[in-house]
Amino acid sequence: MADSVTVLVRFWAGARRAAGHDEETLSAATVAHVRDLLAARPELTKICAVASFLVDGQQAAPDAPLRAGAEVDVLPPFAGGAPSDSDTPADGAPLIVGIGGSTSAVSTTGRMLDLCLAEVAAAGARTERIVGAELAGLPIYTGGGVHPRAHRLVETVRAADCVVIATPGYHGGMSGLVKNAIDHLEELRDDARPYLTDRAVGVIVTAAGWQACGTTLVSVRSTIHALRGWPTPLGVTVNSAEQLSEDDSVVGAVRVLAGQLIQFAAWQRALRAPAR
Repeated sequence: MADSVTVLVRFWAGARRAAGHDEETLSAATVAHVRDLLAARPELTKICAVASFLVDGQQAAPDAPLRAGAEVDVLPPFAGGAPSDSDTPADGAPLIVGIGGSTSAVSTTGRMLDLCLAEVAAAGARTERIVGAELAGLPIYTGGGVHPRAHRLVETVRAADCVVIATPGYHGGMSGLVKNAIDHLEELRDDARPYLTDRAVGVIVTAAGWQACGTTLVSVRSTIHALRGWPTPLGVTVNSAEQLSEDDSVVGAVRVLAGQLIQFAAWQRALRAPAR
């Protein structure tokens, strides 16, 4: 067995209620080891029998060694379900890229983005996250070519089938951190798929009030239209003055959003497939 390392275990929806807290640290060697440690607790035995366990937002084999500091998400059936062996993303699986959150370690926006990516990963998609410190490290966009620190952002979105943009609502609009990242996508203007063409884009907004949620959602959707993307029918808003990220209604909304992204990616791939 691989050596045990310290990992962060995060509980979602029913798993959080059963555990009684959002997250904890454990010393474990593999996903199976984490599952066994948690299942030994009476309050988590049933949850562990049916839950998905994702590592850094991706499916992982039960015996795959964990890295120190890895984030292990425990998702009960309402928030992803128990995967089968066929759920592990293949190289040809759709790529869904998450952009946003904030630099805060306790960001509600970041948690919502991670939940959405965990949902699509549980459905078989590949995921990439461009968040927090990486966004903060981007230079202010001024044009003139792809900056070295923006290279991963531009290339990852270029390869994406779908994108998820998550932002706090600041004064009726998206955060400057997220807006600057989107500005760097100007470097996709000369692509065969310019900007966000042929990509569904999900939006998640968190703000302390419904007015701020609504105006920010409209603002982000307008930006997506300007970049020729397709906003998903559902935009998720979380009023942090009245809701928690683990509320069933919030988790359910994110699950619907994830399903729409997966469906759109499948439709686009079917359209691009050669006729038989």
